Order: sequence, then C-alpha cells, then structure tokens
Amino acid sequence: MESSTLLMSQLTGEWGTIKWLLVTLIFLWLASATVLAMLVIKAKRWLVHIDAVQKRKLFREQADEFLEQNKLDQLQKISEQRVENYPNDTWCHWYLALAFYHKGRWHDAKRTFQTILQLNPSWRETVNPYVEDLMTKISNSRPGLVK
Repeated sequence: MESSTLLMSQLTGEWGTIKWLLVTLIFLWLASATVLAMLVIKAKRWLVHIDAVQKRKLFREQADEFLEQNKLDQLQKISEQRVENYPNDTWCHWYLALAFYHKGRWHDAKRTFQTILQLNPSWRETVNPYVEDLMTKISNSRPGLVK
C-alpha cells in the first residue's frame, strides 16, 4: 500500500510541475504572439510611411521636370491634384504657386504663396521675393485688376 501511495504522491507532484510548465509555455506563446502582432503593425505603418515618402519624391521630381520644360499646365494640374489629396503639403502649394506665377496669374500666385506661409512660416525667405515681385506686378497692372 505504501508503494501505491508513494507512486500517487510522485504523480501528483509531477502533474503539478507539468501544469506550471504548461501555464508558463502558454504565457510565453501569448507574449510572443503579442510582440509579433506589434511588429507586424509597426512594419505596416513603416511601409505606409515609405510609400508616402516615395510618392512625395516622385511628385517633386515630376514637378521640377515640368517647371524646367515650362510645361506649366501640367505642373498646375499635378499640383492641384496633390493639393486636393494632401492639403497640408507645402511642396504641392509651392509648385502650384510657381505655375500660377509663371503663367501670369498673379493673384492666384499671391494667394497660394500666402497659403504656403500659413502652412509653414519657415518658408518666408523663399516666398517673400516672389510676393514682393507679385506686389510690384499687380500694382503696375491695369487699375481694374488691382485687388
């Protein structure tokens, strides 16, 4: 009888150890799954960020090309599309302002340059020479066009 009691006691002790090992393994598995899920979420966010950076770079390259080739209608079109999709992107407003400026649409250019300064006051040194030139052009234009 003692041997069966001893055997039962050993089995009960081992079962307790096995239960704690199982609980520990389950906890480690859940922790690993949580960390993996967090890494996947961060990776997706990073890919979205990379995509946005690539799109912005592609837009700027295309806009620079249109500006260099004096394709102002195309520059205006892609800039207006980007403004619609990214209204807080200073660069799309910059290229739109340049398209208006070079097309002689001075009031539109002035308004767009002012938008740039509202979005990003640090652009003041870049924008101010254009605004000053526009003020001269506007004041020298026919009186009916001055606003």
